[in-house]
Amino acid sequence: MFEGQFIAPVRRIVGGWVVAGLVAVGASAAQPEALPVGQFLDLKVHSRALEHNLLGDSADQHVLVFLPRNYNSSPNKRYPVVYFLHGFDLVSALGDYGPIVRKAIGSATSGRAVLDMIIVIPNGQNKLYGSYYTNSSVTGNWEDYISRDVVYFIDHHFRTIPNAASRGIAGHSMGGFGAISIAMDHPDVFSAVFAESPCCLAFDPTGTYFDRAWRAVMKFRSVKDVDQAAQHGTFMPVALAAWSAAGLPNPHRPPMMWDLPVRENNGGLVTIPKVMSRWLARIPINRIASQRANLMKLRAFRIEYGMADEFRDIPPSSLALARALAEAHIPITLATFTGNHDDHLVERIQTKMLPFFSESLEHQ
Repeated sequence: MFEGQFIAPVRRIVGGWVVAGLVAVGASAAQPEALPVGQFLDLKVHSRALEHNLLGDSADQHVLVFLPRNYNSSPNKRYPVVYFLHGFDLVSALGDYGPIVRKAIGSATSGRAVLDMIIVIPNGQNKLYGSYYTNSSVTGNWEDYISRDVVYFIDHHFRTIPNAASRGIAGHSMGGFGAISIAMDHPDVFSAVFAESPCCLAFDPTGTYFDRAWRAVMKFRSVKDVDQAAQHGTFMPVALAAWSAAGLPNPHRPPMMWDLPVRENNGGLVTIPKVMSRWLARIPINRIASQRANLMKLRAFRIEYGMADEFRDIPPSSLALARALAEAHIPITLATFTGNHDDHLVERIQTKMLPFFSESLEHQ
């Protein structure tokens, strides 16, 4: 297992930022109800950011909460919080990722390198099986749901340390992309980011790797068609359809309500520049210059990927983003490991992610 680092001159932020304005724009401002306390909770959070989305997804979303073992026995103690964003999943994202994180936490918390933290896994799966945690005029404002509604709910129902210096955001695959993007936009909410095998950091939709998938997407005529493809395990066309709805929404183009970045031309596929430019503006590597001031506020930034990742864009795009951040003098650590996209996920959470946040987040 190899680990390499790109480290820019370190600027460490001391202290934190109290999140303001969450009552007005986030979850309900009503007095919070008392919640049962246990080591594992499956809750529902109402999100104003997801109300009236055009897919018809519920604004009441499941959120898994993992509490430290001493939460009950230490009633005066407050805890840092890590928000873990799951990846794209054709079955049950929380059902798949919840046990993975639970197993990792159970094994890791006995080690000295891991301090007590609350771990939160919000649902990011919609009717297209993946929100990419972005704000979209079609799928809803999933970035606001994470950064405002869920954070507000957790801070008002649990004994958290309610400032950015004690909040981290992490994610795997689609969740890694979401963690990076949200951290770039909200350093006043999250101060450290850990991205495991992040997708969508760079994208060439015309490569032969995506050719058959795009042709399948072009045949979709309804959300039901996407769902049927998912039921048959057709991963890539479903992922690209969800990607288009999240990043290229077009409410005025029913029934699909999104644009595609490619079209057929003489038997091949070519990009549609005006459409593609909209997505490129969302890709983290293209946002470094405009978001540099935000990036400099982060306490820690780590990206990891498997060298045998079957999603062939992930290794080169992760490396390219790390280099671009380092060139912009943003402190960044890049790590690689032997394995593919899903390999060693429990182990990496245990031995890398949790120690990373234990070191980078402020504790009581």
